[in-house]
Amino acid sequence: MCFIFSCEDLIDNIIYGDDNYEVESKLTVFIENNTPYVFERTEVTTNNGKVVFQIIEPDSYGYSNQFLTVYDEIEISIQTNSGYFYYKPYYYNKESLVSSGRCTFVVSLSESDSSKIEIKRVN
Repeated sequence: MCFIFSCEDLIDNIIYGDDNYEVESKLTVFIENNTPYVFERTEVTTNNGKVVFQIIEPDSYGYSNQFLTVYDEIEISIQTNSGYFYYKPYYYNKESLVSSGRCTFVVSLSESDSSKIEIKRVN
């Protein structure tokens, strides 16, 4: 009896096992759109790469489970029909790193300057 396996199949089997070819995240991140704009493209940059969300209507949520970890603050760029918003924290508090559960980031407009966004993490 002869069996033929590809190298890729053998490596996947060694790394992930027979039954599980995908590693599921234990972390779900929600973005709450607390602005009057439709978020046509929302992109969050993490230490694992970029995660793109679906369209997020005003006063609603978008979510993704494509994150491995997230800090209290996130780097985010948002495209709307009126323009772009971008936020990048000055530093990341390493003690705030989360790798499981649910995290919600509320995106709102700055009261002092409506061309800037504010990001607040709530649990």
